Amino acid sequence: MVGNASGELNFCHRQRRIDLLPLTKCRRAIGKRRALVARINYNLFLASEAHLRGLKVGLKNDVAQVPSLAPYFDYAVNEQCHEYKECGALAPFTQSGKPVFNAEYKEEYVKNASARAALCKSARDEKLRTLVLPLDLDDSFRYSCDAE
Repeated sequence: MVGNASGELNFCHRQRRIDLLPLTKCRRAIGKRRALVARINYNLFLASEAHLRGLKVGLKNDVAQVPSLAPYFDYAVNEQCHEYKECGALAPFTQSGKPVFNAEYKEEYVKNASARAALCKSARDEKLRTLVLPLDLDDSFRYSCDAE
């Protein structure tokens, strides 16, 4: 599995981009067969290999590993941390000056301007870059909490 990841990272380096999402399936498979320590070590390997190639690497939707991995990852991407009350777990990134990009899909944030305003205030207070997007990601709307 490590050899395959190295090959994918080399490809990403040539393309000047990296998306570890295809590797997430590998990580999930590891998670079913091995302990959290093995998953953390694998993600540390991926971060190290990406950095050796001059790539930035982000942790996606994995708040359980934030305490161990935040020092080694450059940013975090999360979906629905407000809805699931897990934004506080991302603080190690923001406290280190690293960006956290968050997407929220809850219908209430789309239809209720006051709920969206409260969400955005909370996101700004927590230093989270938050967008409210359609669940289908069809670009039919986009509300940014960065704008006042």
